[in-house]
Amino acid sequence: MAGGLYLAGRAAAAAALAGCFGAYVAPTRPLLPAVAVLVLAVAADAAGLRLPRRVTRALTVFVLVVLLLVVVTCFAIAPPPPTGVAIPPGTPGLDDPSELLPAAGVLFFGFLGFERITAPGADESEASRRRMRVIIPVLLAVCLVTYLVVSLAVLRQLGPTRLAVSTAPLRDALDAADGTYLDPLVTIAAMVATGVGLLIVVGGGRRTADTMAVTGDLPAGESAHPRSEE
Repeated sequence: MAGGLYLAGRAAAAAALAGCFGAYVAPTRPLLPAVAVLVLAVAADAAGLRLPRRVTRALTVFVLVVLLLVVVTCFAIAPPPPTGVAIPPGTPGLDDPSELLPAAGVLFFGFLGFERITAPGADESEASRRRMRVIIPVLLAVCLVTYLVVSLAVLRQLGPTRLAVSTAPLRDALDAADGTYLDPLVTIAAMVATGVGLLIVVGGGRRTADTMAVTGDLPAGESAHPRSEE
């Protein structure tokens, strides 16, 4: 049951990341690039592509620097005056507490891959375990602070209503702050972040599916590896 839910969550995560990729690459027609990047991620994982740690760290630093530029721009420029347009009563999603659940799902994406860091290794030394006890809380804190700062920055520029309906909030916030010259950089950072995220999601799903197939916990595995009744 846990493995099945994990695979379902990974499928949803892959779809969401691909959709984010399409929204930033081709805002008017996001479906085609979303499907293309998803296919490429699956093909890359099947071909055994693994990003070296140095490359992953460099890409992470690049994305964080771009986010920092967005935050500085959003806080440096005064937000536009509110339009004063009220949301009509009865609008779907208005003051609906059930929307907290998908919002929490969005927050989950910032923590993808932590299960790989926290998984204990068979040959892991005691010194390595002590380092991880310090590194993991630091990384979690960095993710949390990044979420809060970026959210406050885009909320300041767009306001709650525009932010709620935006499919590319970083780009829309920059447009509101007269920072359109950063749009190409934000697009590249979004492509990098979603692309690496897709590789992590697809790889995690593949490893789980392989394990479940070996143990006979997938339908195809049940027929291929029948278990004896004991």
